[in-house]
Amino acid sequence: MTGWRIGWAIAPVAVAKAMTAFQSHATSNAAAVSQHAALAALTNPALAEPAIEHMVSEFHQRRDAVLAVLAEFPSVKFIHPAGAFYIYIDVHGYAGADDPGTVFAERLIEQESVAVVPGGAFLTPGWIRASYAMQQSVAEEGVRRIARHLVAGRREKQ
Repeated sequence: MTGWRIGWAIAPVAVAKAMTAFQSHATSNAAAVSQHAALAALTNPALAEPAIEHMVSEFHQRRDAVLAVLAEFPSVKFIHPAGAFYIYIDVHGYAGADDPGTVFAERLIEQESVAVVPGGAFLTPGWIRASYAMQQSVAEEGVRRIARHLVAGRREKQ
């Protein structure tokens, strides 16, 4: 249920209590519509399973399409996504920036109209996270712009 902000965990009691204590101060509750949608998905597998299978297939195709685009840019390093709908791309060396992920993300949105999340948000400042949870052609074009911008920025540094 991408974007619905619904989830759960299975953990030892001590870990679950710590997670609850942290989460209660870090986020708000899910919207009522999200809660009802999650309840329907969990209590009516006959409705949920086809939707889940469809989305797993869609994200798999999108991931493969994004990877095919990145194969056109062999100098671009990334982490092969195994189960998410994000790709993590290495932007070290971009335009000589001290915080390449943030600088890259700012310039990318300004110059290429593509939004990504700087890796610093995940304690990895030399990386960016790009989502492919969108129409496949849009994801392909976005990743193509990311790769071209990165390659050009690395040339600019030299």
